[in-house]
Amino acid sequence: MLTEENPTKTTHTVQQKLSEEDQQAILEIARKLNETQKYALVQISKIARICSMDFVRQTFEQTIEIETQGGLMVNNGKRRRTTGGVFFYLARGNMSDEQRRRIFPSQHQKQKARPFVWTRRLKGIQKIKRTGEIVDMRVKIMGYPGDVVRVNDAMMTQMQHLGGGATIPAGLPQMPQTQMTYTVYISRDQWKKVEKKLENPDRWLVVDGLLAPDPETDSFSVFATGVSANKAKKQTSDAQPEAQKTQPSAKTKSVPETEQPPALPAIQLDSPEAQQKLQDLHAAADKYRAKIAEIEELPEDQRFGLQMTQKLLAGIEAQIQTLTSDNA
Repeated sequence: MLTEENPTKTTHTVQQKLSEEDQQAILEIARKLNETQKYALVQISKIARICSMDFVRQTFEQTIEIETQGGLMVNNGKRRRTTGGVFFYLARGNMSDEQRRRIFPSQHQKQKARPFVWTRRLKGIQKIKRTGEIVDMRVKIMGYPGDVVRVNDAMMTQMQHLGGGATIPAGLPQMPQTQMTYTVYISRDQWKKVEKKLENPDRWLVVDGLLAPDPETDSFSVFATGVSANKAKKQTSDAQPEAQKTQPSAKTKSVPETEQPPALPAIQLDSPEAQQKLQDLHAAADKYRAKIAEIEELPEDQRFGLQMTQKLLAGIEAQIQTLTSDNA
């Protein structure tokens, strides 16, 4: 795995000889990258000779880590990179300019943003000595609302989002694949304008609002300043919740102010999608546990993000518990 002290950046310029063991390791790495063409093997061997075999191994480990988090999109955002494509993208980004010219002579003029390794954000945060000020914080969310309840003259619903699949500009870190819950608060008058339109399953609820964390419910609150019901984009229609497909109308329920909004529908684990979801949640939980252990090893005055990471882990563990207990 790439570390802060050894970010894979290397300046070797003299070609190194590869042992028979190194050559066998390259063949195994290429196989795991699904890169069995002669050209790919030659390129990986060239990287090992110019940048070192350790560079190849560490780039491969980072590739596998990124793949488990959802992979990387190509620059135009139309598809995911292949596993081998991620490897070569990372390798190019972590080389010196001279190494890049020697290994990819036909591509040296096309400079690409170097990949942002997520763990490096901690060192970056430590270097920030002066914190700025936010004068306004707004967010736009789009999707299908869950059950809508009324508390006095306010309407409430919950919507969930699984990060990790968004197209991110080159050079920025990929979003962690973490499922977050957003509780949306909409005025009664605003809701009346979109309620009937949302009975059409081809319509999204679009909310512009102010964002604030809600630690008591392990979610974020969105206070709507404007709502609309827009036509859903075709390429994301598959993301529509199953409950929304079968019951397109978001029914409004009047409940006492002290009553909690109803929980979102349980996911049945007898489907491949649900099993994959549970697997992803376990993987995310393991990463948060490892990150907590990493932060706790730092001096107390440098443990940035510890509480938030613990909170995110608790949220993931709660989701796992809900999935497994509802389907026991």
